[in-house]
Amino acid sequence: MTEDELRQCLLVLKEKAVLDMPKENLASKMLQHIGSTDPMLRDKLIHTTFNEWISETDSLDFSYLKNTLNLLQGSDFLFKGIKQVQSDHGCLHLSVQKETESLDDNLACVPIVKSNNWSFTDKIFTRSFSVLLITQILHADNRNHFLSFEEFTQVKDSLMRYIDLEDDLRGFVIGKGWAHSLAHISDAFDEVLQSNHVKESDFPVIFKILTNKVYNYNTFFHDDEEERVLVPIFTMLEKGYAKRELVDHVMGVPAFLEEKYELLEEYNYWILYANTKLFLRSLYFKTKKHRKYTSIHRSSERILDILSYQ
Repeated sequence: MTEDELRQCLLVLKEKAVLDMPKENLASKMLQHIGSTDPMLRDKLIHTTFNEWISETDSLDFSYLKNTLNLLQGSDFLFKGIKQVQSDHGCLHLSVQKETESLDDNLACVPIVKSNNWSFTDKIFTRSFSVLLITQILHADNRNHFLSFEEFTQVKDSLMRYIDLEDDLRGFVIGKGWAHSLAHISDAFDEVLQSNHVKESDFPVIFKILTNKVYNYNTFFHDDEEERVLVPIFTMLEKGYAKRELVDHVMGVPAFLEEKYELLEEYNYWILYANTKLFLRSLYFKTKKHRKYTSIHRSSERILDILSYQ
Protein backbone atom coordinates (compact mmCIF):
# COMPACT_ATOMS: atom_id res chain seq x y z
CA MET A 1 0.00 0.00 0.00
CA THR A 2 1.43 3.37 -1.00
CA GLU A 3 1.48 6.39 1.30
CA ASP A 4 -1.33 8.01 -0.68
CA GLU A 5 -3.47 4.88 -0.45
CA LEU A 6 -2.82 4.56 3.27
CA ARG A 7 -3.59 8.24 3.84
CA GLN A 8 -6.91 7.90 2.02
CA CYS A 9 -7.80 4.74 3.92
CA LEU A 10 -7.07 6.34 7.30
CA LEU A 11 -8.95 9.51 6.41
CA VAL A 12 -12.02 7.45 5.54
CA LEU A 13 -11.61 5.53 8.79
CA LYS A 14 -11.31 8.78 10.73
CA GLU A 15 -14.38 10.33 9.14
CA LYS A 16 -16.70 7.34 8.84
CA ALA A 17 -15.24 4.75 11.22
CA VAL A 18 -15.50 2.24 8.37
CA LEU A 19 -12.77 -0.35 7.85
CA ASP A 20 -12.92 -2.89 5.04
CA MET A 21 -10.05 -5.06 6.29
CA PRO A 22 -8.99 -6.58 9.65
CA LYS A 23 -7.33 -4.07 11.94
CA GLU A 24 -4.18 -6.18 12.12
CA ASN A 25 -3.81 -5.95 8.34
CA LEU A 26 -4.15 -2.18 8.33
CA ALA A 27 -1.82 -1.93 11.32
CA SER A 28 0.85 -3.78 9.34
CA LYS A 29 0.45 -1.25 6.51
CA MET A 30 0.75 1.57 9.02
CA LEU A 31 3.98 0.10 10.36
CA GLN A 32 5.45 0.16 6.86
CA HIS A 33 5.01 3.95 6.78
CA ILE A 34 5.59 4.78 10.46
CA GLY A 35 8.58 6.94 9.48
CA SER A 36 6.88 8.87 6.70
CA THR A 37 8.16 12.41 6.23
CA ASP A 38 4.58 13.56 5.77
CA PRO A 39 3.63 14.87 9.22
CA MET A 40 -0.09 14.59 8.47
CA LEU A 41 0.19 10.89 7.70
CA ARG A 42 2.75 10.08 10.40
CA ASP A 43 1.44 12.15 13.33
CA LYS A 44 -2.24 12.81 12.70
CA LEU A 45 -3.21 9.50 11.11
CA ILE A 46 -0.80 6.64 11.86
CA HIS A 47 0.17 7.70 15.38
CA THR A 48 -3.32 8.70 16.47
CA THR A 49 -4.89 5.56 15.01
CA PHE A 50 -2.41 3.31 16.81
CA ASN A 51 -3.02 5.27 19.99
CA GLU A 52 -6.79 4.83 19.74
CA TRP A 53 -6.57 1.13 18.94
CA ILE A 54 -4.04 0.33 21.66
CA SER A 55 -6.12 2.27 24.20
CA GLU A 56 -9.13 0.09 23.36
CA THR A 57 -8.46 -3.15 25.22
CA ASP A 58 -10.41 -5.29 22.75
CA SER A 59 -9.14 -3.61 19.58
CA LEU A 60 -5.73 -5.25 19.13
CA ASP A 61 -5.12 -8.44 21.08
CA PHE A 62 -2.13 -8.80 23.38
CA SER A 63 -0.38 -11.37 21.22
CA TYR A 64 -0.41 -8.90 18.32
CA LEU A 65 0.99 -6.15 20.54
CA LYS A 66 3.76 -8.46 21.76
CA ASN A 67 4.66 -9.45 18.22
CA THR A 68 4.67 -5.79 17.17
CA LEU A 69 6.89 -4.93 20.12
CA ASN A 70 9.42 -7.55 19.01
CA LEU A 71 9.33 -6.22 15.46
CA LEU A 72 9.85 -2.63 16.56
CA GLN A 73 13.09 -3.53 18.33
CA GLY A 74 14.75 -4.55 15.08
CA SER A 75 16.97 -2.88 12.50
CA ASP A 76 14.02 -1.81 10.32
CA PHE A 77 12.50 0.29 13.08
CA LEU A 78 14.20 1.28 16.35
CA PHE A 79 17.71 0.89 14.93
CA LYS A 80 17.03 1.88 11.32
CA GLY A 81 20.12 3.59 9.94
CA ILE A 82 22.06 3.36 13.21
CA LYS A 83 25.51 1.81 13.21
CA GLN A 84 25.65 -0.73 16.02
CA VAL A 85 28.92 0.63 17.35
CA GLN A 86 29.86 3.32 19.82
CA SER A 87 30.69 6.42 17.80
CA ASP A 88 32.23 9.77 18.62
CA HIS A 89 28.89 11.54 18.81
CA GLY A 90 27.89 14.79 20.42
CA CYS A 91 26.86 13.71 23.87
CA LEU A 92 28.09 11.71 26.83
CA HIS A 93 28.80 8.03 26.29
CA LEU A 94 26.76 5.44 28.14
CA SER A 95 28.54 2.98 30.36
CA VAL A 96 26.78 0.96 33.00
CA GLN A 97 27.32 2.69 36.31
CA LYS A 98 29.24 0.77 38.92
CA GLU A 99 28.18 1.05 42.55
CA THR A 100 31.45 2.80 43.38
CA GLU A 101 31.24 5.27 40.51
CA SER A 102 30.19 8.79 41.44
CA LEU A 103 28.01 11.07 39.37
CA ASP A 104 30.95 13.46 39.15
CA ASP A 105 32.81 10.65 37.39
CA ASN A 106 29.89 10.34 34.99
CA LEU A 107 30.21 14.00 34.09
CA ALA A 108 33.82 13.58 33.11
CA CYS A 109 33.54 11.34 30.07
CA VAL A 110 32.47 13.60 27.20
CA PRO A 111 34.48 12.68 24.09
CA ILE A 112 36.12 15.44 22.07
CA VAL A 113 34.23 16.39 18.94
CA LYS A 114 36.41 17.18 15.94
CA SER A 115 33.85 18.74 13.62
CA ASN A 116 30.19 18.98 12.74
CA ASN A 117 30.47 17.11 9.46
CA TRP A 118 27.86 14.35 9.80
CA SER A 119 24.45 14.69 8.24
CA PHE A 120 21.05 13.89 9.70
CA THR A 121 18.68 11.72 7.67
CA ASP A 122 14.95 11.13 7.50
CA LYS A 123 15.44 7.72 9.12
CA ILE A 124 15.12 9.54 12.43
CA PHE A 125 11.34 9.60 11.91
CA THR A 126 11.21 5.80 11.76
CA ARG A 127 13.34 5.48 14.88
CA SER A 128 11.58 8.17 16.89
CA PHE A 129 8.06 7.07 16.01
CA SER A 130 8.98 3.46 16.69
CA VAL A 131 9.88 4.65 20.19
CA LEU A 132 6.49 6.36 20.40
CA LEU A 133 4.67 3.16 19.45
CA ILE A 134 6.75 1.17 21.94
CA THR A 135 5.69 3.72 24.56
CA GLN A 136 2.03 3.16 23.72
CA ILE A 137 2.42 -0.60 24.04
CA LEU A 138 4.26 -0.25 27.36
CA HIS A 139 1.44 1.98 28.58
CA ALA A 140 -1.04 -0.72 27.63
CA ASP A 141 1.06 -3.30 29.48
CA ASN A 142 1.07 -1.14 32.60
CA ARG A 143 -2.73 -1.33 32.53
CA ASN A 144 -3.14 -4.96 31.50
CA HIS A 145 0.12 -6.73 32.45
CA PHE A 146 0.62 -8.95 29.40
CA LEU A 147 4.43 -8.76 29.19
CA SER A 148 6.59 -11.20 31.11
CA PHE A 149 9.58 -9.94 33.08
CA GLU A 150 11.88 -11.27 30.36
CA GLU A 151 9.93 -9.51 27.60
CA PHE A 152 9.87 -6.26 29.55
CA THR A 153 13.61 -6.46 30.23
CA GLN A 154 14.33 -7.00 26.56
CA VAL A 155 12.38 -3.86 25.65
CA LYS A 156 14.02 -1.83 28.40
CA ASP A 157 17.48 -2.91 27.26
CA SER A 158 16.65 -2.15 23.61
CA LEU A 159 15.57 1.38 24.57
CA MET A 160 18.78 1.87 26.55
CA ARG A 161 20.89 0.69 23.65
CA TYR A 162 18.98 2.83 21.18
CA ILE A 163 19.23 6.14 23.01
CA ASP A 164 22.93 5.62 23.66
CA LEU A 165 23.47 5.30 19.90
CA GLU A 166 21.07 8.02 18.75
CA ASP A 167 22.87 11.08 17.36
CA ASP A 168 19.92 12.93 15.88
CA LEU A 169 18.30 15.01 18.63
CA ARG A 170 16.43 17.46 16.43
CA GLY A 171 13.03 18.63 17.64
CA PHE A 172 10.77 20.14 15.01
CA VAL A 173 11.99 19.70 11.42
CA ILE A 174 10.62 22.30 9.00
CA GLY A 175 8.44 20.71 6.35
CA LYS A 176 8.52 17.29 8.02
CA GLY A 177 7.23 17.87 11.54
CA TRP A 178 8.39 16.49 14.85
CA ALA A 179 11.39 14.18 15.10
CA HIS A 180 11.82 14.77 18.85
CA SER A 181 13.71 11.57 19.66
CA LEU A 182 14.78 12.75 23.13
CA ALA A 183 11.22 13.68 24.10
CA HIS A 184 9.89 10.36 22.84
CA ILE A 185 12.55 8.27 24.59
CA SER A 186 11.87 10.20 27.81
CA ASP A 187 8.19 9.27 27.54
CA ALA A 188 9.19 5.65 26.91
CA PHE A 189 11.38 5.52 30.01
CA ASP A 190 8.59 7.04 32.07
CA GLU A 191 6.43 4.07 31.05
CA VAL A 192 9.31 1.71 31.85
CA LEU A 193 9.46 3.24 35.32
CA GLN A 194 5.71 2.77 35.82
CA SER A 195 6.04 -0.99 35.26
CA ASN A 196 5.80 -3.53 38.03
CA HIS A 197 8.83 -5.19 36.46
CA VAL A 198 11.23 -2.29 36.93
CA LYS A 199 13.87 -2.58 39.65
CA GLU A 200 15.39 0.16 41.76
CA SER A 201 18.78 -0.97 40.45
CA ASP A 202 17.63 0.32 37.04
CA PHE A 203 17.26 3.88 38.34
CA PRO A 204 20.93 5.01 38.26
CA VAL A 205 21.41 3.63 34.76
CA ILE A 206 18.26 5.29 33.41
CA PHE A 207 19.23 8.55 35.09
CA LYS A 208 22.64 8.42 33.45
CA ILE A 209 21.26 7.56 30.03
CA LEU A 210 18.89 10.53 30.08
CA THR A 211 21.35 13.08 31.44
CA ASN A 212 23.95 11.87 28.92
CA LYS A 213 21.66 13.18 26.20
CA VAL A 214 21.00 16.47 27.99
CA TYR A 215 24.73 17.16 27.84
CA ASN A 216 24.64 17.21 24.07
CA TYR A 217 27.00 19.52 22.25
CA ASN A 218 25.86 19.37 18.64
CA THR A 219 22.16 20.29 18.73
CA PHE A 220 20.66 23.26 20.58
CA PHE A 221 17.53 22.29 22.48
CA HIS A 222 14.65 24.66 21.79
CA ASP A 223 11.55 22.43 21.87
CA ASP A 224 11.33 21.73 25.63
CA GLU A 225 13.38 18.54 25.38
CA GLU A 226 14.92 19.15 28.81
CA GLU A 227 11.47 19.38 30.40
CA ARG A 228 10.45 16.02 28.96
CA VAL A 229 13.66 14.47 30.34
CA LEU A 230 12.70 15.64 33.81
CA VAL A 231 9.43 13.68 33.77
CA PRO A 232 11.02 10.21 34.16
CA ILE A 233 13.68 11.62 36.48
CA PHE A 234 10.97 12.84 38.86
CA THR A 235 9.11 9.56 38.49
CA MET A 236 12.27 7.90 39.81
CA LEU A 237 12.47 10.36 42.69
CA GLU A 238 8.87 9.57 43.60
CA LYS A 239 9.74 5.87 43.54
CA GLY A 240 12.67 6.22 45.90
CA TYR A 241 15.69 7.35 43.88
CA ALA A 242 17.81 9.36 46.30
CA LYS A 243 17.46 13.13 45.97
CA ARG A 244 21.05 13.36 47.13
CA GLU A 245 22.17 11.70 43.89
CA LEU A 246 20.56 14.47 41.83
CA VAL A 247 21.95 17.18 44.12
CA ASP A 248 25.47 15.79 43.80
CA HIS A 249 25.03 15.59 40.06
CA VAL A 250 23.97 19.24 39.83
CA MET A 251 26.80 20.42 42.06
CA GLY A 252 29.31 18.76 39.75
CA VAL A 253 28.21 20.76 36.70
CA PRO A 254 30.62 23.76 36.97
CA ALA A 255 33.71 21.55 37.14
CA PHE A 256 32.34 19.47 34.28
CA LEU A 257 31.84 22.55 32.08
CA GLU A 258 35.24 23.96 32.98
CA GLU A 259 36.90 20.73 31.86
CA LYS A 260 34.94 20.60 28.60
CA TYR A 261 35.82 24.22 27.81
CA GLU A 262 39.39 23.06 27.39
CA LEU A 263 38.48 20.03 25.28
CA LEU A 264 35.69 21.04 22.93
CA GLU A 265 35.70 23.35 19.95
CA GLU A 266 34.23 26.71 20.95
CA TYR A 267 30.99 26.27 19.00
CA ASN A 268 30.36 22.87 20.55
CA TYR A 269 31.14 24.12 24.03
CA TRP A 270 28.51 26.87 23.86
CA ILE A 271 25.89 24.39 22.69
CA LEU A 272 26.76 22.22 25.68
CA TYR A 273 26.68 25.25 27.98
CA ALA A 274 23.28 26.42 26.71
CA ASN A 275 21.70 22.95 26.95
CA THR A 276 23.08 22.46 30.45
CA LYS A 277 21.64 25.77 31.63
CA LEU A 278 18.26 24.92 30.08
CA PHE A 279 18.21 21.68 32.04
CA LEU A 280 19.14 23.43 35.29
CA ARG A 281 16.54 26.16 34.75
CA SER A 282 13.82 23.58 34.15
CA LEU A 283 14.95 21.72 37.27
CA TYR A 284 14.89 24.98 39.26
CA PHE A 285 11.31 25.86 38.25
CA LYS A 286 10.01 22.30 38.59
CA THR A 287 11.19 22.14 42.20
CA LYS A 288 10.33 25.72 43.17
CA LYS A 289 6.97 25.05 44.84
CA HIS A 290 7.68 21.60 46.28
CA ARG A 291 9.14 21.60 49.79
CA LYS A 292 10.22 17.97 49.53
CA TYR A 293 12.57 18.99 46.71
CA THR A 294 14.09 21.98 48.52
CA SER A 295 17.62 20.55 48.37
CA ILE A 296 17.40 20.06 44.60
CA HIS A 297 15.91 23.52 44.13
CA ARG A 298 18.65 25.21 46.14
CA SER A 299 21.43 23.33 44.40
CA SER A 300 20.09 24.20 40.93
CA GLU A 301 19.70 27.85 41.99
CA ARG A 302 23.25 27.94 43.32
CA ILE A 303 24.77 26.46 40.17
CA LEU A 304 22.72 28.74 37.91
CA ASP A 305 24.10 31.70 39.88
CA ILE A 306 27.62 30.44 39.36
CA LEU A 307 27.09 29.88 35.64
CA SER A 308 25.56 33.32 35.14
CA TYR A 309 28.98 34.85 35.84
CA GLN A 310 30.86 32.65 33.37
